[in-house]
Amino acid sequence: MKDYFNFMEHDLYLDNEKFSCNIKNTNFHGSYGRVFVNENKTKAIKVFYKKQDDLTSKRDIHVKRTFESEIEAYQIAYKNDVTKEYIPNFFGQVAISKIFNKNEEDVSTEYYTSYSYMMEYVNGKFRKLGRSDFSNKKELLDSFKSLGIYNLIDSSIIEENGLIIKVIDFSMKDIQYFV
Repeated sequence: MKDYFNFMEHDLYLDNEKFSCNIKNTNFHGSYGRVFVNENKTKAIKVFYKKQDDLTSKRDIHVKRTFESEIEAYQIAYKNDVTKEYIPNFFGQVAISKIFNKNEEDVSTEYYTSYSYMMEYVNGKFRKLGRSDFSNKKELLDSFKSLGIYNLIDSSIIEENGLIIKVIDFSMKDIQYFV
């Protein structure tokens, strides 16, 4: 069994622009996706990856539904004047053809390359929303929930001066694994 968190770096190219992912930086990977950032740190691409110890059709369905729920949530939040201020600029789904490791070997089979989207890169130290208590947390949650975006508890946030200023990694609803 391969340890999927042991990779040092992976790169991808989109429209001749290089995006890199350093797995050791915890801001760049999560339960479903890895984040690739361009060299001038203005754009980020989240690509959903395959867990080598769970290559089942249930996992495939779960990842697909999670991806679809995230895309829908970002599209809705980005169109709303209130929630748009809390999220990175959202550029939508992108088509990834190949992902390479540091030895320039194709590792695309370790990813769901069709489940990827691009957004503005946000620099900062992220922490989980569910573990935070800020004066604007209720307002933020209410704003998203009024749009039908209910899965925010595991989202990551950046705060500044005691206020939440950016939110990432949210979806319309929590997708249960055993469906």
